[in-house]
Amino acid sequence: MPLTWDKIQVNAVAFSKKWQATKSEEAEAQGFLIDFLRVLGVDEPMQVGDFEYKVPLAGGKMGYIDYVC
Repeated sequence: MPLTWDKIQVNAVAFSKKWQATKSEEAEAQGFLIDFLRVLGVDEPMQVGDFEYKVPLAGGKMGYIDYVC
C-alpha cells in the first residue's frame, strides 16, 4: 500500500532526527540510504536497486554510484 504524504512527513522527521549528528558519509552511506528509502516506503532497497554500482570514469578509472535503481 502506498504511503500517504502525512506518513512520509512523519518518517522524514524521524529520519532527520536520527541522522542529524552523523559525521562520516563514507562510514554511514548504506545505512543512511536504506533509512532514506524507508522514508519513501521502500522496505527492501536491495530488491529494487544496487549499492556501490560501478561506473567508468574519464581516464579509464572506475567509480561508484552509492545507490542506483
